[in-house]
Amino acid sequence: MADDVTLKPCPFCGAPAELGVREWPGEARDYWVWCSRYSATDPHGCFATTREHQGPDNAIAAWNTRVPDPALAAARERVAELDRALGERCTDVLIRDTEIAELQRTSTVKEQRIAELEGQVALLTAALANAEGQNPETWTAT
Repeated sequence: MADDVTLKPCPFCGAPAELGVREWPGEARDYWVWCSRYSATDPHGCFATTREHQGPDNAIAAWNTRVPDPALAAARERVAELDRALGERCTDVLIRDTEIAELQRTSTVKEQRIAELEGQVALLTAALANAEGQNPETWTAT
């Protein structure tokens, strides 16, 4: 295998590629290349792989000349676009949630202060009524 031969990234997802080798009894070997995100069980993994080849150069050449399906490339771009839009919306929602939480906190503090002031007014009204022996409901403005 030539030392200057490098594996291109996966043509479908852009992840690095890996060269695999399977040794058979005797000196027989099979080589193939797959996406580093390859997973037979993960539905979010990449399923890109070559068939088995007799030499590493053949497997690498087969991998490096793969052309992605234009429909897949368009779908991948659309998914990335939707991910970006969702991320922006999530950021907006987090900002709104933060603003709402601050308004609720401020509102609660103000409600507590109003309740404190109303309690003080009630105490002062009762103290005045008790001190003067009058019923505050009979007071008139002067």
